[in-house]
Amino acid sequence: MSRFDGKGVVVTGAAQGIGLGVVRAFLAEGAGVVAFDKNGAKVEQEAAKLGDRCVPFVGTVSERADCCRAVELCVERFGAIDVMCAHTGIAEPMPLLEMTEEHWHRHMGVNVDGEMYCAVEAAKAMIAELVVHNDELASQYLETIPLGRFGKPEDAANVILFLASDDASHITGQTVVVDGGQTFGIPGDLGEAAEIAGWQGS
Repeated sequence: MSRFDGKGVVVTGAAQGIGLGVVRAFLAEGAGVVAFDKNGAKVEQEAAKLGDRCVPFVGTVSERADCCRAVELCVERFGAIDVMCAHTGIAEPMPLLEMTEEHWHRHMGVNVDGEMYCAVEAAKAMIAELVVHNDELASQYLETIPLGRFGKPEDAANVILFLASDDASHITGQTVVVDGGQTFGIPGDLGEAAEIAGWQGS
């Protein structure tokens, strides 16, 4: 049995170089891999050579929505995300006094924001998976929800239908959070709860 049999992995910067090498290494060890890169033609070409367990995803790590969709694709195709390899990075040296805002923001977007977006979106999916399959942690997590129950699909659906209806005709430009009050502040410690439950992630 290989070390990563049945595991779901996302690798960024996966179309070439080190990233592509990482994709191949995980595949060789039995993992299913979402190969994430902004170069659509290249990543799709490489994924086609690597078999069904390599799924190409075209996007940029500097866009949080793309990082979220890559994680969702991994969960959809392989049942979970077990490893996030946020490998993407750029380095385009420029003398300090010639630095432009565009150059600065581009590097921060990929090298800093991108790393954070990948890590956060993967962690959210990992915790959700853990809570679903661990009764002890689920009870700990439930304590962080002021209304005292987990959300159901219809909770979100009911709000969406209300906002789309004439009953909400004077509401626009608002963010409605359907989370049982969790964003008021989380009183529990999920990290401590995970340790108590004996869970370790990658």
